[in-house]
Amino acid sequence: MFEVPNLTLPFEVHKHPREKTLREHERKWLEASGLLETRQQLDHYLNISMAAYTAYMCPHAQNIERLSVLVEYNNWLMLFDDLFEQETAGDDHLELEAVAREVIAIMSRGESRRATPPPMSALGTRLVELFKSIWKGVHELAPSDWSRRHTQSAIEFMLYNRPSDVASRPRDFEESWRRRRIAFGCFPLAELVEFGNDSYLPEVIFECSPFGDLKRAYGDLQFLPNDFVSLRKELQTPEPDNVIILLRERYGCTWQEAVDRAALIFDEALAAFSSSEVEVEHCLRGLGIDEAAQRRVLSHIEELKYFLAGSLHWHMQNARYGLGDL
Repeated sequence: MFEVPNLTLPFEVHKHPREKTLREHERKWLEASGLLETRQQLDHYLNISMAAYTAYMCPHAQNIERLSVLVEYNNWLMLFDDLFEQETAGDDHLELEAVAREVIAIMSRGESRRATPPPMSALGTRLVELFKSIWKGVHELAPSDWSRRHTQSAIEFMLYNRPSDVASRPRDFEESWRRRRIAFGCFPLAELVEFGNDSYLPEVIFECSPFGDLKRAYGDLQFLPNDFVSLRKELQTPEPDNVIILLRERYGCTWQEAVDRAALIFDEALAAFSSSEVEVEHCLRGLGIDEAAQRRVLSHIEELKYFLAGSLHWHMQNARYGLGDL
């Protein structure tokens, strides 16, 4: 179909030294989840290994308990994503919408909005139960300011991943691109880097305009590799959500030309990330925060670099995407 470009980042790939422990926890959680019916399904998700993804996400984290929670969180998101792509119409479609609504209710209040949740199959009910446990575990270990931020971004992510949102996706290119950053979960993932490292950004940093620019550049660097490698899989779904498709539609070009345009945007995002990082360092001096808080900001940016490099490596090497078929 097309040739995948050789995407590179000038950041080192680091992996947590206790990946084996995380993989063991992953196996136990998946086996106990009640979501996988066969050994083949279990092996499939163990091969994908969101435990490995988590090891790239927070390679220097000190607390294995936090990383174990992230392994569960990342696996749940992967399972929900797969189920979302499989369900296309009728009762299944409506049930997944109900699951999404219940998850949003848990995010908002820690429990269902309704005394009697909508009818769901055992699978849907189990998805909601697992999410409630994970959500509780995350927020019990996090400070209130971070919990507020993560709740807001996670709700936005889930709203854009409801089946009912698919039909209302905008055709405007800029708005579609902005929503793609959100629908991929770029910003909740960055917050989970804070959580995993138990090091939280001072709230005032979000008043720094260059930090907003850096976040947007990070978002593009985060989701673009996924969209390169997942295009074949996306085209098999009824409502694909992929910027290469978006670029092809906008410019009326071939698949290869759309891929080349996306690769150029990736390089531009890297340049924007680097220039924004310098500007953030200058901005910090005027925010009135102490040196420790400034160091947390700079450390977070460094950890985002490790995450971006590790995420790129994970996507390019993962059997989930079948790069050899592109």
